[in-house]
Amino acid sequence: MGLLECAMIIPMNLSEAVAMLIGRPVELVDLLSEADRRNLVARLRVTSGADAGRTVIAKQTVGFDLPDTTEEDRLRFFREAAAATLLTRLAPGEHTPRCWGSDRSTGLMIFDDLGTDATLVQPLLDGSAGAARSAMISFVRRLAAIHGATAYRSADWDRTVTDLGAPAALLTEQVLARYGRGIDDGAQGLDRLQNELGLSPAGNPHGLAAELDSVKQTLTRPGPFTVLVHNDPCPDNVVITSSGARLLDFEFGRPGHALIDGLYPQLPFPSCWCCNRVPDDLGAELAWFYRADLAVRIPQAADDALYAEATVHVMAYWLLMSFESIAEDVPVESRTWGIASTRSRALTRLDTFIHTANATGRLSELAELAQRIRAELAVRWTEADQLPIYPGFSAAVG
Repeated sequence: MGLLECAMIIPMNLSEAVAMLIGRPVELVDLLSEADRRNLVARLRVTSGADAGRTVIAKQTVGFDLPDTTEEDRLRFFREAAAATLLTRLAPGEHTPRCWGSDRSTGLMIFDDLGTDATLVQPLLDGSAGAARSAMISFVRRLAAIHGATAYRSADWDRTVTDLGAPAALLTEQVLARYGRGIDDGAQGLDRLQNELGLSPAGNPHGLAAELDSVKQTLTRPGPFTVLVHNDPCPDNVVITSSGARLLDFEFGRPGHALIDGLYPQLPFPSCWCCNRVPDDLGAELAWFYRADLAVRIPQAADDALYAEATVHVMAYWLLMSFESIAEDVPVESRTWGIASTRSRALTRLDTFIHTANATGRLSELAELAQRIRAELAVRWTEADQLPIYPGFSAAVG
């Protein structure tokens, strides 16, 4: 059976599956996902009992139990189920919609319905500067709250993964080790990019290797900064409610260094279609709010030297993750993803890392190489520039 056929059949049985999972009779209200999407998302209404009239959201991986469903699709379900379960146990509904339950045999999860509240996309693209600023502050403070709540809770994450029957690959030590392999892959992408651009190797290859190793140590051994990271906190995954921001879709959620999420506004938004920049003064303000809130639960965040090192190392990690895609962009026409070109994204990420490395006096070899890459790309990509400011701020910075 193909995925599309499966998607057409599932709604007929969804009400029954949801009712069995949450122990309440329900009726289907409407389907929220398109027929060709990987996940089926629907709104259902409880029809009797104390919760009668209340609506919930069902999310199911289409064809979860079929042989042709990929391992990555299954891991996405288990990552989100583990994250939602843990956050619901710690603070029901505070950080993400409360999870009513999940079924590992069918890839089904049930959440509270947040209704029609806007996501972060709306104020950034269509709102006023004041609304966009308030929404962004709420967003970074929610990130800090999630990170603070899950700090020192690796054992709780591992217990949740085990209780769900999820693969051992999601256990903390195995997840952290994969960041190291990702950095190794990023170093190979850097080599490919240098070759594509015809650049000479780093002037001090041993120094560069030592710097990459230090980045690897930060990402694979984050110590007190080990938290649950969303890993994809894009504007469309952030709902702005009357009581603050809530995060959705933890399909890439896992243990990791807090700044993997915490630096998203500064990077900016490396995994997102809705990617522009915030004004520089707001970026500094957002960084201050995030760090101040994080330091309440992770006191090491108040250590200037430690935090500066962590910041530049995590920025280097995200830059390394992008070198392969930058290399792919060199010989082809400029491409647009979402609201920005891939070239503008690359130039902005290079500029952000170079500025931070120089300002902190760290990772000088990688920064020098990034500067040479940036200069060569400027020659080749004459039409490309840094990402623009989000339209929501345009009146304030115009």
